[in-house]
Amino acid sequence: MLFRPKYNEKFPSLKSMYETEKEAIEQFCEETGIQCVWENDSLEISNQPENWIIQQSLIDGTVLLYHKNTKNIQPHHKTYYEEIEGYHLQPMFYISIIYTLCYIYLHRLCVLQEHIPFEELPPVMQDFIQYYEKAKAKIPKETSRQKRHVLLKIRKQSEKKAAASSVQELLNSLEDDPSGVFKNMGV
Repeated sequence: MLFRPKYNEKFPSLKSMYETEKEAIEQFCEETGIQCVWENDSLEISNQPENWIIQQSLIDGTVLLYHKNTKNIQPHHKTYYEEIEGYHLQPMFYISIIYTLCYIYLHRLCVLQEHIPFEELPPVMQDFIQYYEKAKAKIPKETSRQKRHVLLKIRKQSEKKAAASSVQELLNSLEDDPSGVFKNMGV
């Protein structure tokens, strides 16, 4: 599944983003049980007990995620014109609709304090978590070649230090062996 799809336009409308990701959104909803409906130039999402709205700002074109107030959270919005009654603006960095749906799924698990083993998550969520872990581990391509080389070198050095310290701990534990078995062996 594409969590960072390529859109046809440089600054696409939310409607064109929805059309680009429509099949992936339907597959996601089928696997997770979340319901999505395109209505009034926004995507309305329901994953009981929570409700969400993805809407595009009329002021600057950014994509906004609104969360239904269930715990008397102070409504937060960019401007008065973007206020949705009963909802607050959920702060998050928008990447794609499918990425946002994954965020919503994980948000529900956190709110309900449910722990689901990785193997029992829907396949799309397993893919998302693996994608996210790989993305975190990568060094950005925008990084200059020289800086990239230095970062990789630092990473390798820290891995070697960690391995060396674990070997040293093992050797120290052998020296402190109360049975004396290893002292007789010349260790």
